[in-house]
Amino acid sequence: MLDPVPGVRLLEVLGEDAVGTMQRAEDVATGEPLAVRRLHGHLCGDEGARLVFAEEVRRIATIAHPL
Repeated sequence: MLDPVPGVRLLEVLGEDAVGTMQRAEDVATGEPLAVRRLHGHLCGDEGARLVFAEEVRRIATIAHPL
């Protein structure tokens, strides 16, 4: 089980790969649907993995869902 994210209700896992997990979630205050991408814990100490993950997060943040 993943640790909670403040202000976010984590729902089902949408997918998982070698780097992390993507979960459907919602903002607790607004009910807005979210997607949460989390780095696997065993990679948190790996600087290279963190840099790749951070770049992925920056790219994903530019995507607007059509709904």
